[in-house]
Amino acid sequence: GMDGLMAVRLLKQDLETRTIPIIVMTAHAMRGDEAKALEAGCDAYLTKPIDTRKFLQTVTRFTGTESKEQTLNGIGSKAKSILVVDDDAVNRELLEGLLETLGYQAESVEDGVQALNRLRSGAARDLPELVLLDVMMPGMDGFEVTRAIRRDSNISDLPIVMVTALTGKEDRLQAVEAGANDFITKPIDRAELGVRVASLLKMKEAQDNLKRHHAE
Repeated sequence: GMDGLMAVRLLKQDLETRTIPIIVMTAHAMRGDEAKALEAGCDAYLTKPIDTRKFLQTVTRFTGTESKEQTLNGIGSKAKSILVVDDDAVNRELLEGLLETLGYQAESVEDGVQALNRLRSGAARDLPELVLLDVMMPGMDGFEVTRAIRRDSNISDLPIVMVTALTGKEDRLQAVEAGANDFITKPIDRAELGVRVASLLKMKEAQDNLKRHHAE
């Protein structure tokens, strides 16, 4: 009945709707389409299949949340670094994108062995400050990885948030017994993720300050 560009033109001509940011999404991108979209009044242009990280960054740019959260989470000095461990590439990309829109630096690995190698190989100043760890992974599951981290004195105090589709009481108890600080269930809620991560990072910062005080 009416294509997206026509809808954009009408919205941008209306005084009540002209200031609303509009992102055009298309599965049939042709050369010159982006220029046509921007000329029609679109604020941004995305092609399908949607890149999760680019989508989150684009939406965040227009919702006014990025500058506030990035200021709260350390952007402007050095953003806190978080390691994502998940065997599913889509989940890794989603979590990295969410964390970046919350103002953190994110890196990811695809299994428990890679996670332990990453945590054990770097100097202390280069280590991530929190681990987001999937539970159900082939080979070495999240519980095993958590136990291995807690046994290693060099990284034993790293905050660990388990990311899982499991919601049973026994699963939660197993996560706590393994040494996890917190857990979050899938599908991930951005606000909940932000609150839990920020809380644990504040706790770690306090612990690090106490260690430095004792050392001095």
